[in-house]
Amino acid sequence: MVTAVRLRIPAEGDLAIGSYTTWPIGQVGGVFGAWLVRAEAWLDAWTGTIRQPVMKIGTPLIRAALPSEEGGLAGIGTGGPVPVIIRGQRWATPEEVTAGFAAASSQLDVPLAHTILRRSLVEFYTGESRLCVIDACSAAEIALDTALTAHLRARGLPEAEIEQLLRLASGIAESFPTYRDIVAAGQSAVSRGRVIDQLADPRNRAVHAGEHPHEAVARRAIETARLLIQEAVPLPRPVDILSLTQSTSRRQARRRAAASPPSSDSRSPIPGGGSHAASVS
Repeated sequence: MVTAVRLRIPAEGDLAIGSYTTWPIGQVGGVFGAWLVRAEAWLDAWTGTIRQPVMKIGTPLIRAALPSEEGGLAGIGTGGPVPVIIRGQRWATPEEVTAGFAAASSQLDVPLAHTILRRSLVEFYTGESRLCVIDACSAAEIALDTALTAHLRARGLPEAEIEQLLRLASGIAESFPTYRDIVAAGQSAVSRGRVIDQLADPRNRAVHAGEHPHEAVARRAIETARLLIQEAVPLPRPVDILSLTQSTSRRQARRRAAASPPSSDSRSPIPGGGSHAASVS
């Protein structure tokens, strides 16, 4: 994976002055940073990898200085944040890396539901079970609303009616039956009872009662949300991203070619040899 980029700036003219030199570095850094974050998000979504360091909140950090045998003071400490080791993560394949770079170059973002689900997974590993179940339920709600909106738009339903239907089906306990009946044709990998038991109820207790659910409750919320999200808003495969970005690039190239004016350097032959410039209107 890319970890560093070398930028060469000619030390001439204004760029020889330090204040001017930092401007292109800042510009390139900002653009490249946004591009890399987007590419990494796709790779994390495909591989299931949690890239950032995960720290679990531990007991308060306590430091003490105790007399040592040499007559000085020895510092000891206990508590503080604890690093979390996450096992079972894998490297990205070459196809995934290529597709992630292509998605970043085309400014394609990972679907929001998948992004929030990954955030809930990080919260699970850090021990923030309350935030975990809230985000897992929110991710599932977003996935159902996204699928329902796309389905209704494809059938030509006016935006005002779509918004009204979404308002009536607010909350996952209400939106799931609407999604199941309209989008999934009555078939879903998850039952309404499971949605209420493992997503809606834990989320409501966490939000309204401030409950910190057990780790097993948070794990079940993530598993149920993942099933719903994969069903309602499947994550595009690397091959799908590559096909989409390549076809988009070809369309853009054809539009640029059609919009560019013909060359004004056309020449026509003249009797006796030589040529003269012919005007192009």
